[in-house]
Amino acid sequence: LGLFSTKTLVEANGEHTVEVRTQLQQPSDENWDPSGGNQTWPCESSRSHTTIAKYAQYQASSFQESLQEDKDSDEEDGEPEPEKAAEVPETIHRNGQKVPLKVIKFGTNIDLSDPK
Repeated sequence: LGLFSTKTLVEANGEHTVEVRTQLQQPSDENWDPSGGNQTWPCESSRSHTTIAKYAQYQASSFQESLQEDKDSDEEDGEPEPEKAAEVPETIHRNGQKVPLKVIKFGTNIDLSDPK
């Protein structure tokens, strides 16, 4: 598994293309349509491409952001900060309340075959 770590892939193939999917983070037991109003079976995502090196930068920064959010939530009284709530573009309706959803990105396909 060490051969496929982000660090190893960046060092060996940093400029290779990686397919990136972007979607709203969903609860583990539910899927919501993009409007956030209805439950649905399919989970929609958009497709884009970047380099392994750029995706690694995104991965590291989102990990640091998650650590900071965890630290902040431990210190808060449970109320979201206004500036953080404004960054979340979508919500779902659950039990009559709007629940914010984060946008997540994940790498899916990397072709490391040698064209030679």
